[in-house]
Amino acid sequence: MIIDDMIAFWARVKPHQPAVIQSDMVVTYRGLADAIESVARRIATTGFQSHKPVAVAIENPAKQMAVCFALQRCGLVAAPVYAGLMPHLRSVGIEDVIYESEGNMLSGGRNVRFDNSWLPSGPLPPASVPQPRRKTSPDLIFFTSGTTGLPKKVVQTEAALIERMNICVLSNDQSYSRVLILPGLSTNFGFNRLCEVLREGKIACFALPGEGRLVLMSTYDIDRVVGSPQQILALTELRETRPGYRLDALSSVRIGGAFASRDAVKRVQASLCRNVVVEYGSTEASLVAWAPHEMIADIPDAVGFVGPWCELEIVDDAGRPLGPEQEGLIRYRTPFFIKNRTANEPQEPGGAVGQWYYPGDIGTVTANGVLCIRGRGDDVINCGGLKVSAGSLEAVLLKCTGVRDAAVCGVKGQSGLEEVWIGIVPAAGFAVAELQRELEQDAKFGEILRNVGAEVIVIDQVPRNQLGKVQRGELREKLRARQDKATPH
Repeated sequence: MIIDDMIAFWARVKPHQPAVIQSDMVVTYRGLADAIESVARRIATTGFQSHKPVAVAIENPAKQMAVCFALQRCGLVAAPVYAGLMPHLRSVGIEDVIYESEGNMLSGGRNVRFDNSWLPSGPLPPASVPQPRRKTSPDLIFFTSGTTGLPKKVVQTEAALIERMNICVLSNDQSYSRVLILPGLSTNFGFNRLCEVLREGKIACFALPGEGRLVLMSTYDIDRVVGSPQQILALTELRETRPGYRLDALSSVRIGGAFASRDAVKRVQASLCRNVVVEYGSTEASLVAWAPHEMIADIPDAVGFVGPWCELEIVDDAGRPLGPEQEGLIRYRTPFFIKNRTANEPQEPGGAVGQWYYPGDIGTVTANGVLCIRGRGDDVINCGGLKVSAGSLEAVLLKCTGVRDAAVCGVKGQSGLEEVWIGIVPAAGFAVAELQRELEQDAKFGEILRNVGAEVIVIDQVPRNQLGKVQRGELREKLRARQDKATPH
């Protein structure tokens, strides 16, 4: 199953139905199919080599998807990227790029500039040399950084994408018709959601952050929104301050990419939609667990029921499986992971058989199969034996008075021990003394303040990746720089 083949199918069955709705354009299935064909003909003249992946640095989602699908039509590997990834591409073997703005070029590689002349302005003439249809589609390349901030290349094969589509038939409510996709198409999350929507002949919707998203939702009766917790919360805040938009059609909000706290989900339910579905997974292994939030709301740190397609274990540091309710390292494997592993780690003997993916999370599984995430191994701060999860501390901070955003990291102090440093993006009413008072009343923070203390530093913005995850390495450097500037020498 090649996604652009499904687009071509829907272009025949319902040519005038929108495939993509954006704030600046509506593209029908016939229009999208013609755009892919037109772009593929242009790509065929560029001289790209079939064994070399091509980055696609185009901000407009409809144009970016047309170029990616066209590259695959031509037998080329596509890597949808955003501007921030450009400096890292050559180090992972990507030297060629199709770009739209001057800032998105690669030195020393083949740079081909995209413009609207690539798109059809009328009926396409017959191809001079008809090309046979392929039985398979080339790979896609995505990048994930987790909390490290260092891009990691992940290859996604067509076989893995098919597994993802099959899983989604089990985990998705199929009643939706228009989906607002908040993650960008340079993310595995966003691109795979797009593929799900187009495969089913439904409508993928996109809008830049801001009020335009509410306008789009109200104008086109969007009935589902998918995004990371940070993206969904930003949309919720917009709705809270601009309640006049009609969102009657919205029947489902799906949150993935990071843990969504119970308080965050309550805000979403109050302002956007009662039906909230949460999910847990990774770029490397796709969907692992999911559930309607109401079913797991009373289970602390729950992220969903482990899917029947996933083999998941909680293990100790030596890799020995632990029993129900015992806390340890999470590892799992899915058909998606297995079908991608050889492409990502060809040097591994024996392929994927017997191999596990370790996401770095710490958690438990209840007796009835609910996965609970207690934190990330690399998020744990060890303050002289007092161990705390940065993520759990951030959940407390975000509920404090005058805190717009917050993030926590461990910084080695002069004593050689880790210290808790807090970055605060202030809102109206913020005061350090008030924050200190509120934190003293919390059990986790109270113990930290009594035993080791915590450094509070005001910053302009928390460094996050495209899905809203805190980039702790970048945060640490930002806090150090701000502290050094404030400290007299």
